[in-house]
Amino acid sequence: MSLPEIPKCHRGQRWRFTRWLSGALLRLAGWRVVGAVPEHPRLIFVVGPHTSNWDFVYGVLAILATNLNIHWLGKNSLFKQPLTAVMTWFGGIPVNRDNPKGVVEDIAGKFRRADALSVIITPEGTRSRVDNIKTGFVRIAEAADCLLLVTTVDFPSKTIRLGETFKASGDAEADVERIVRLFSEVTPKHPENFSAGRS
Repeated sequence: MSLPEIPKCHRGQRWRFTRWLSGALLRLAGWRVVGAVPEHPRLIFVVGPHTSNWDFVYGVLAILATNLNIHWLGKNSLFKQPLTAVMTWFGGIPVNRDNPKGVVEDIAGKFRRADALSVIITPEGTRSRVDNIKTGFVRIAEAADCLLLVTTVDFPSKTIRLGETFKASGDAEADVERIVRLFSEVTPKHPENFSAGRS
């Protein structure tokens, strides 16, 4: 199974055995990763549809196998001692979800200060059905000149696709609608939990 080449600025420093084992497990499960990661220093991987814990399992294997250095956002309560160092080592960035505006400004600032940074976002925010997808991640992309990389998880074909890339247009709702349309082209583990909404 061939894997996408990761640009040097987003490449991790994982052991060769870790990369090999993760790739072997993906192959054994019948999954593949297709597409490309652009050579842009600021990337937001917009991943969906998110309807199952299996999204996380196959996603982690794909990250390890491709040797992608990527971060994720988690509520700040997850980063309390003694887990602070572990969560940070695994790429976690703590956020205060009670202050959405502050989260946008904080993460945009991290992007601007970093030579290169990639962050994974699941717009739905939960495996359960949601009627509205928040637009905060699009505002982050606009504020920090990030490239949005729409990444879909299709269970019938067992494919994680690094798909369409674009910059925020200035119309957050239109950008979310565009992403939802791309999500709608694939079939998640639990289709009944996917809703094409926004807020």
